[in-house]
Amino acid sequence: MASIDLIPGFESFSVNEASRRKVHKAAKQGSYPAVIVVVQNGKVIHQEPVSTPDIAPAMFNVMQEKYPKALLHLEDNTGKRLFSESIVTEGKISGSSQEAYRLHILANKVGQEVAAEFLSDNRVDLDLLTKAIQQGTINKYELRDVVDGTAHKFKIKNFMKAFVSESIVTEGAKIETERYVRSHGKKPKGYGGWMFSYNRDGSDEWQIPNGMSWPDAQKWAKKKAKEDGEDYVYVMENESVDEGEDTIGGLNKMANTDLERIADYADMIKDRMSQGQTLDAWMYSKISDSVKNLNSVHDTMDGNDGVNEAEKHEFNPNETAERLKRREKQNIERYRAAQDREDPFAVQYYQLRVSLDKMDLQRLKIQTQIHQLKQKYKK
Repeated sequence: MASIDLIPGFESFSVNEASRRKVHKAAKQGSYPAVIVVVQNGKVIHQEPVSTPDIAPAMFNVMQEKYPKALLHLEDNTGKRLFSESIVTEGKISGSSQEAYRLHILANKVGQEVAAEFLSDNRVDLDLLTKAIQQGTINKYELRDVVDGTAHKFKIKNFMKAFVSESIVTEGAKIETERYVRSHGKKPKGYGGWMFSYNRDGSDEWQIPNGMSWPDAQKWAKKKAKEDGEDYVYVMENESVDEGEDTIGGLNKMANTDLERIADYADMIKDRMSQGQTLDAWMYSKISDSVKNLNSVHDTMDGNDGVNEAEKHEFNPNETAERLKRREKQNIERYRAAQDREDPFAVQYYQLRVSLDKMDLQRLKIQTQIHQLKQKYKK
């Protein structure tokens, strides 16, 4: 069992023992079933259902062992956060780790890794922040939300103005984000066509050669600054998102990842239900909304597989017909599946979809004749 020597002013404690007591106490304040949300690198990577407050400490420890580098949140069925903590694996805290631990404590134990990541991107005046918490200017819960990125953007913006200096020090050049943070109320992240300048006033701005993630954009800008002999690089507020192939490729990768997660969550929910766990009323609504949203995306994509290719320069009726027949076959299978599960809406819906498929096939025959006629008379 790991114990840590804390910075002056904080008592030493055993991580697992303290967590058990705190989790159980906090768990009793919520409504059930609850869930343990596992967050790593700013993304939710797992959600573990918790049926009662009595088993919450044990489940929390299991998740800590399974995801040692993650931040864990215990949330009740209303979405209220009951408890947050991450495992501390270092033997002693010193230097930058000491500052991270200090922010971790100030921010209602947001997690030392989360605090360290926040400090790596922002120069926080911890003495001023400590004084502000003591005076009630900001409370630990508001600070927690700012550090883990869940606070409203105007609160993040106000925090940045009050407690964060403008520079992020990187190797070589300094990447300054003040303009971007003041404009957007949050630190730079995501994927886009980032704009930079060597001048504080934003003059002579320049753009990265193609869309890329924020970490990659920083590396590219820092390399360029080194080549140009510049010490400061200013991130411009007018981020330009490039809809070119690189950006679309990045978005497609994210979409594929999200779809895999959707499939994983669906399998986990089905497994829980097969073991006898029941769903609350609000859960049915969420699942129904998810189906509608995914169905909307599918139908839109499915519609793009239609017969508009007749108007393109290269028209392949055989290939288009095969695609339409595959779509019709899929909808027939969905229609039969809906009959098996006795879903009246889905039965009628896919029956209509099959009718549309047949109409599209008939339309393809007519468009093929039109296309052949145009080729014959060179129109």
